[in-house]
Amino acid sequence: IDHSQDRIPLRENFTALNWTTVSPQAGLTWQAAATNFGNSASVQAHNSTAIGTEAWLATPVLDFSKTTKASMFFDLSYAWNQTNNDRLRVLASTDCGVSYLALPFDRQGSALANTLASTPWVPASPSQWQLRHYVNLNELAGQQHVRIAFVFTNATGNNIYLDNIEFFVSDNPNPVDIGSDLYSIYWKNNFEATITFDLPERMPVGVYVTDAMGREYLNVVAPDILNQTFPITLNQAAAGIYIMKIRIGNQFYSSKFFLSR
Repeated sequence: IDHSQDRIPLRENFTALNWTTVSPQAGLTWQAAATNFGNSASVQAHNSTAIGTEAWLATPVLDFSKTTKASMFFDLSYAWNQTNNDRLRVLASTDCGVSYLALPFDRQGSALANTLASTPWVPASPSQWQLRHYVNLNELAGQQHVRIAFVFTNATGNNIYLDNIEFFVSDNPNPVDIGSDLYSIYWKNNFEATITFDLPERMPVGVYVTDAMGREYLNVVAPDILNQTFPITLNQAAAGIYIMKIRIGNQFYSSKFFLSR
């Protein structure tokens, strides 16, 4: 029994394979394998003899109780040998893993693959991955004891790889990509904006807005910020020059902006 716990938002890059993996039929399990992403989670099914067995990769028990929306993205790489139809399903549990229900990802054979290969498959570049598969998890929002499981059914077709699994507390299938920046501000009009964060790990964040005289118009502090987007409204502010300070962990960033009526 695995007692590990975590919460969303969450990002897993498999620097080490810390999630639980098991095969109920004593077949192959997921393992860390070297790819262009460093280490990825993989089932090395090429030429395996464990036909028909399942390899489960399960998250810790995740807390979804503080959100009304949720979603997940993951990267996948698999090469089909045009004969043997390996299968990958994504399942969810709300009772810590006692029982599971199917999520809308279930593919096998050619539908699972991003390329063809009869030799053992190892992705070596981003172009050899299916990037950012989206799974809506709204039906799990509000639950406190959620597990997500990636279940590979072995038909000895070829090796499969997972990486960059990311959980959001939103259900946007096309979240804002801010590149390598820690955050980005998008103004909707003179008094409304959004801030999107993309941090390397969950951190406390503060957002503060003052005018040139030091009068405060916004003071928001939030824990566990990773990949969220937040609205900003300054309807009570007059036209003029303002300073926005953003605290990420113990680091401060500041910029000036001008509001006009």
